[in-house]
Amino acid sequence: MAIVLRKADSRRDPKTGLAQGLCAATVAGLDPPFTLAHNIMPPGYRSGTHSHAKVCRGTYVAKGRIRFFFGTPDHPQIIDAEEGDYVYTPVGEIHSQLNLSGTETAEYVSTYVGESDRDALGTVFAEPIPDR
Repeated sequence: MAIVLRKADSRRDPKTGLAQGLCAATVAGLDPPFTLAHNIMPPGYRSGTHSHAKVCRGTYVAKGRIRFFFGTPDHPQIIDAEEGDYVYTPVGEIHSQLNLSGTETAEYVSTYVGESDRDALGTVFAEPIPDR
């Protein structure tokens, strides 16, 4: 049976702008396991650098320009994406993202495939990748 999760029930984090959306915390028994999240990034916000040992991630940039950092400080890959672009993050890839605007929010939608419990993604924090 189909389920609708209303906006008010999406559990948005006021600091990071991340709404969990569809995941184990909001919909029981997701099969196969996945998480669908929506993020409204505050102006100039950069996420912490981390990786996920259990999931890959597909991201769609819905609004603004976002700089995605991948790799390590010694071997960085930096991708600037804008509205309409898609970005793939493999399992275990170190990453973070930065809203390039200092005045406007940026938005993206991500699907994490392989796990539906946000606390069980295998998140490991890492050393920040320097900006250009």
